[in-house]
Amino acid sequence: MSNQVNIAKKWAKELDSEIQPFLRKHFEGNTEVYIIFEDKVGKRLGIVPNDPKSYKDFDVAATIHLTIPGKENADDKKLFNEFVSFLKNEDKLQHGSVIVAYIAENGVILEDGEWRKEF
Repeated sequence: MSNQVNIAKKWAKELDSEIQPFLRKHFEGNTEVYIIFEDKVGKRLGIVPNDPKSYKDFDVAATIHLTIPGKENADDKKLFNEFVSFLKNEDKLQHGSVIVAYIAENGVILEDGEWRKEF
């Protein structure tokens, strides 16, 4: 694995730790979170692998993919808008997208069970 991919993974782990308190407080059940930064973000930004700094030091975007078991609840859209506001207003992430997928017990995405919000 290249050092550049390690930077993307380090940043994903850092962002995950930043958002977990919000997710644990507001989302019930077994919501899975996948965070993706561009694999070559470190190279593109000229970051030294031994000193990757924080993703917050750069104007970078990430994709946050939430996988939620079961069907959409009535308040979910409001909650996800609050999540995006939290990301931006609490200086967690200024640019990116949140993808939400509702899945059945067998792991299949439910019909009309996926949507995205970019910011």
